[in-house]
Amino acid sequence: MRINNEIVINFAAENQEAEILSYIDGKDNLNLVAKYSDVGESDLSFERPGIKALMKAIESQEINCIIVKDLARFSRDTTDALKYNNEIFPLLKVRFISVMDNIDTEKSSDGNAFPHLDILRYNLGRATDGKKKQKK
Repeated sequence: MRINNEIVINFAAENQEAEILSYIDGKDNLNLVAKYSDVGESDLSFERPGIKALMKAIESQEINCIIVKDLARFSRDTTDALKYNNEIFPLLKVRFISVMDNIDTEKSSDGNAFPHLDILRYNLGRATDGKKKQKK
């Protein structure tokens, strides 16, 4: 269910921020430098003001770690999430943490912090292929 009421959206954003700040609290290796938000924007696209500002900060080496409450706050598009995790962030030496999903690319021993997304993508592809064959 998507939240459409602006007051509720702001409340949800505040809760997400509180969870992230709680996660950071007491961790000596994490220092909050900036906050980026896309309240009211679709998580299906990377053409969002907050994401654009975030990527600009990464490219200028102002930040080297991204922390989100859960992966859906970063992207609801599995393909994009995998592209950023497997290609863009390693190239830019950016650590990615998703608090609720227990994802931390720094702790990934095989370089793939999103193994369940690979499985989801594979299964989704198989389901789509099955539906295409049924239509023929």
